[in-house]
Amino acid sequence: MKRLALLLPLLALAAAPARAEDPATNAETEDRYPPIVPVLAVGIFPPLQIGSEDASVLGVRLSLPYAKHAGVIGIDAGVVNDAGYLAGVQIGLVNLAEEFHGLQLGVFNRSDYVLGGAQIGLFNKCDHGVYGLQAGLINFCDRLEGVQIGLINTAERLEGFQLGLINMTSSLYGVQLGAANMEMCEDCIALPFLNVRF
Repeated sequence: MKRLALLLPLLALAAAPARAEDPATNAETEDRYPPIVPVLAVGIFPPLQIGSEDASVLGVRLSLPYAKHAGVIGIDAGVVNDAGYLAGVQIGLVNLAEEFHGLQLGVFNRSDYVLGGAQIGLFNKCDHGVYGLQAGLINFCDRLEGVQIGLINTAERLEGFQLGLINMTSSLYGVQLGAANMEMCEDCIALPFLNVRF
């Protein structure tokens, strides 16, 4: 029994190279870790871009006028910037990211998740959650844990601070400061200037 216990690790090591060469295993690895385009990527319109749509850019990406990659780590600049994941800065007319850490700076910024960062532009939209700052004319998000500053601020669930002309939420745990502050529930009313609920 002791000999079998000693042989099992050796058999596993001997089988490891065979598994590494298995095409199915390599495909799974490529899906988990997409190819990386280092330093600089330029896109005109997919597929006329450096790196495929499932590649990630590490460095700088220029969208002239449009580029789409699985991720960008670094600086993403251009007319329409589209990334699955962003860790860094997006600067453009339209900035799109499924999730990001960092800064979106543009006319229209949209993300599914802002995981620690800021959206600054004329119109900012986050479909699921903002953990950070939205600043612009119109700010919209499903869940906000942070700050919204703008003319119109809407958050389905607010845990933080809204500063604007019109502030709206369905669930407030924080402060609204503005001309009209609305908590949209059956027993709630619109309050001018200040609304606080903890």
